[in-house]
Amino acid sequence: MWIRSQWKAGLITVGWLGVVAGGFCFWEKYDRTPGVRQFEPGEEEEASPNRRLRIVFFAHPHCPCLRTTLGMLAEVMKKAPADVEMVVEYVRPTGVPEGWEKTDSWKQASALPGVTVHCDAGGVQARRLGATTSGHLMAFDATGKTIFSGGISTMRGRTGRSAGQQALEDLLAGRTPQTKETPVFGCPLFSSEDRLRENQEGVACPRQ
Repeated sequence: MWIRSQWKAGLITVGWLGVVAGGFCFWEKYDRTPGVRQFEPGEEEEASPNRRLRIVFFAHPHCPCLRTTLGMLAEVMKKAPADVEMVVEYVRPTGVPEGWEKTDSWKQASALPGVTVHCDAGGVQARRLGATTSGHLMAFDATGKTIFSGGISTMRGRTGRSAGQQALEDLLAGRTPQTKETPVFGCPLFSSEDRLRENQEGVACPRQ
């Protein structure tokens, strides 16, 4: 009986460890999986001859990994010269009350040096420029041409050097970045129901 009990206890322990390991692997894979690009590349911005560089950063107000990304952005933007404009667009879905977007991360973004924070009601700007994932950053030159599009984090909610961060630093310094597009790690800006409806109505086309 003792041996049988020990055998059962061992099986339970092994099973529990398997569940823990499986859960860890699942979340690790999730953190390393970039957001899905559902929309075709968006429009370009209007020309802004008074600005060498215009940066637009799209955010979901309730994305838990946004705080880390904004922290990384704050470090990079400390080096931003005066001829750079940056806007953080918080997407507020249709049907939610005004003020839904005013979370702690909104306050965090508002404290960034030289940054203007807007509410993108209904996700109009995000759709126009083709952003579908929180943390998507786009950079435009003085003519309105897109010169960078992507994320600056290596994984969801993780810090560390990334190709996107290096590209942003190069742009701020007036250098041509080696990478013009990087994956974006974050929460979806739109629900799956919204994307399905819009694709069916022809508002957006899924990338094949």
